[in-house]
Amino acid sequence: MLGSALAALVIAAVTSTGLPGGGTAQAQANEPAEEISRLPGGGGPWTGFNTDASISADGRFVVFNASPASGPDFVTIRDRIGDTTTAVPYATSPPSIPDSQNATISDDGCVIAFSANVINGEFGGYQWVVHNRCSGVSTVASFQYSPTPFPRPAVSADGSVIAWSDGFNIYVFQRTGNNYAVVAAVLPPPGSVAFAAGGTVAMSDDGNLIAYTSGIGGRYNPSPSVVRVWDRRNPAAVQVISRTAAGGASAGNSYGPSISGDGNLVAFYSFATDLAVGPQPANQYFVAVFDRSTSTMRLVANDASEADISRDGRHIAYNLDVGEIGDVYVATSTSPQPFATIATDLVSYSTAGPPNTTFGSASGPVISDRGRWVAFHSYAGDLLSDEPPFFDGWHVYVRQRRPVLAVSPIDFGTVQVGNSFDLPSTVTNLGLSGFVVTSIAASGGFAVLGENCPDVLDRGQSCTVTVRYTPAAAVVSTGQLTVRDDSYAPVPLAYSAALRGTGSAVAVTTTLPVATTTTAPTVPTPFSLAIEPAAIAFEAQTVGVASPTQAAQVRNTGTGSNTVGTVSVGGTNAADFAVVSTNCVGAALAPGATCDVELGFTPTDAGARTAQLTATGQGGSSAAATLTGDALYAPTLEAFPPVAAPGQVTTLIGDGFPPSTPIEMVWEAGPEVFSITSDATGSFKLPVLILVNTLLGPRIVSAVAQPGRFDQVDTDLLIVAGTIQPQGTGGFVQLVTNHVSRG
Repeated sequence: MLGSALAALVIAAVTSTGLPGGGTAQAQANEPAEEISRLPGGGGPWTGFNTDASISADGRFVVFNASPASGPDFVTIRDRIGDTTTAVPYATSPPSIPDSQNATISDDGCVIAFSANVINGEFGGYQWVVHNRCSGVSTVASFQYSPTPFPRPAVSADGSVIAWSDGFNIYVFQRTGNNYAVVAAVLPPPGSVAFAAGGTVAMSDDGNLIAYTSGIGGRYNPSPSVVRVWDRRNPAAVQVISRTAAGGASAGNSYGPSISGDGNLVAFYSFATDLAVGPQPANQYFVAVFDRSTSTMRLVANDASEADISRDGRHIAYNLDVGEIGDVYVATSTSPQPFATIATDLVSYSTAGPPNTTFGSASGPVISDRGRWVAFHSYAGDLLSDEPPFFDGWHVYVRQRRPVLAVSPIDFGTVQVGNSFDLPSTVTNLGLSGFVVTSIAASGGFAVLGENCPDVLDRGQSCTVTVRYTPAAAVVSTGQLTVRDDSYAPVPLAYSAALRGTGSAVAVTTTLPVATTTTAPTVPTPFSLAIEPAAIAFEAQTVGVASPTQAAQVRNTGTGSNTVGTVSVGGTNAADFAVVSTNCVGAALAPGATCDVELGFTPTDAGARTAQLTATGQGGSSAAATLTGDALYAPTLEAFPPVAAPGQVTTLIGDGFPPSTPIEMVWEAGPEVFSITSDATGSFKLPVLILVNTLLGPRIVSAVAQPGRFDQVDTDLLIVAGTIQPQGTGGFVQLVTNHVSRG
C-alpha cells in the first residue's frame, strides 16, 4: 500500500543552462542518476553488492561498503571529479585492504572512519580505523576489538573528532597529529545503571554535540530505544530528543538520529505513539525532527525511516516505506528554524517515465550539506541510470537536486549618452537546493553596481542585483546579467536574464548625472518601481480550485511622482495566476507611496507552477515579482454497485483525474494490474467482471498514485457469495468489453 506521504508534490529535476529573457526555469524530468559503485572511466560494476554510502559536504567524495562475490567486504571511496574508485587501506606501508565496513567520511572529504578486521589469529576482531585521504596516513584508533563490525561512527566536519559506539557505550576520540585518543565517554542517562548505545551515532560540525540512541532498561534490555543528545562540554547534560509532550522519554522505540551542522536540529525515525508530534498510527514508522532551541518537534513523513538531515538543516532525506524496500525522498524547509516542510521531492525516481518510482527498491539515503546531492543504494540500476544495466546486485547512486534561479530582466529605456541609470534585478531560487553564488556579472556595456545576495541563496529565497547602464553612444545596447554557481566544477550552473537600454544624444527625462566613482552608492532615480514582496508563494492547491488570494504592493522607489501604467501576469504558467483586483493602474504615486494588488492562483495542471507579476510606470520604469504555487489533482473513485458476487460486473467510476491520462488500477485480492485512459474531462467508467475463486469479503481497489499529479485513490468493494460463476477460470478481475446481462 502506498504511504500517505506520496501526497507531497514531486518536483522534477531541472536544467542547468543559462536562461534567456526572464530566466524562467524549465523542468526536465527523468534525469539519470550517477553510478557511483563502478570502475573508473565509465567501466562496469565495482563489485557485486555495494551499500551504505556516506557523502562529503560538497558531494565530491562518496564512501560505501563493497561486498564482492568472494572474499571479505571492504570500504571503497569514489572521487566523482577525479573519476577514481579505490579501496580504503587500513595501513600506510604497505597498503592493506582488510575486511572493513561501516564507513563515515568527514565533510571536508579527508577523513574516513570505519571498522576493520586488522588483527589476525586466535584473538582476531574488528577495530576502529581512521584513514586520512589527504595525508595518506592510516591509524588504528581502537583500544578494543569486536567479533563483528562496529556500527557506523560519527565524524566532525574537519575529521578531528570521532565518536564510536561499541554497542553498549559511546567513546569520543580526538586527533593529535596523526593519532586519535579517547577523550570522553558518553555517560548513562540519569537513573539508569547502564545503557545500550547501538546503531547510528551523529555529531555536530564542531564535534561537541553527539546524538545517539540508548535504552533505559539496562545494558541488556535496550527497549525502549530513546534518542538523546549529549554535550561533551557539559558531560552531565543529556537532552531527551524522542520525548513526549510532557518532556519525558517516549515509551516507544526511536532510532537513527541525524544532526544538523550547528547541532540545533535532530532528525530521527520512530515507532512510538506518544511523541510530541501527536498521536501516530500504530505499527508504522515515521520521521520527525526536533528543534533543540525551541524544544519543539515536527512530523516530516509517515511510513518513513532512515532520516538524514543536511548540514544546513534545510533538507531531510528519508526512506519512504513503499514496496519491498522503499523509495528515497527529500523534505525541504525554507528555514531551519523552525523546520517546516514546504515540499517533498522523489529522489529515487525512474528514468522510464511515469509513475517515476523504482517500485520500492532504494534505501540508505545520505544528503550533502545544502541538499544538492543525495546518495543511496538500489538494485534498480536499469531504471535509475543511463549506464549499462547492472544485474548483479545492489549499487550506490547519486542524484542531483539542482538549484534553479529566476533572474528578472531589465529594460532601462532611453538614457542620455554619458549619463548613468541604475535599476534592480530580482534573483530567486526556484530549485530544490541551495545555490552557491560564486559570481555575478553583467555584459554588453552594463555593470553590476551592487548586490545583497548571500553566499548561498536557499530555496525560495530572493536577493537584488543593481545594474548600471551608462551608454557611450546613441545606439541600442543589449547584454546579460549572469549569476553562477561553480562550487561543483563538473556541473557548473549559470542563469541569465536580458539587459537592454537605448542611448540618446539628446536629454531625456530619465537621465541622471554620471556617478563620480564606481564605488559610490546607487543614485536615486526619478522613475523607479518595486513590487513587495519580490517572491509570492501560494499554498499547495487542487487543480481547478482557486486558492486564497495573496496581497502585494507596488511601491514608488524613485524621487519623483510616477504614474503606474500596467499591472499584469506573464511567464510560463501565466494562465494559473491572475490579478484579482488592483487600484494601481493609472495611480499617480508620490515617492515612497504604494498601491495594492490582489492576486489569485487557480492551477490548470499539477506540479510546480511559476509566473511573474510585472508593473510598469513612467520613464521605462518597471518591477517584477516571482509567483509560485504547487498543485495536485484530487480525483475520486467509486465502485458501482459496491457489492458484487463472482460472475457479476461492477463498474469503477473515476472523476477528477488528469485529462486524457492512462490510469493504472490495482486489485487488492490478486496480482492483477489494469489501466484505462481518462477522457478529456478527467473521468472514466471501467466495467470489471468478478470471476470464480475470488476471495469473499471486503476488498480495496486503488488507482495508483502518479507522484506530482495525484495521490493514490481507493474505493471499497464487498465480494459476497453468489451463484453466477463462469467456468474454467481462476479467481481474478477481468475487464468487461461487452455488455453482460444480469438477472
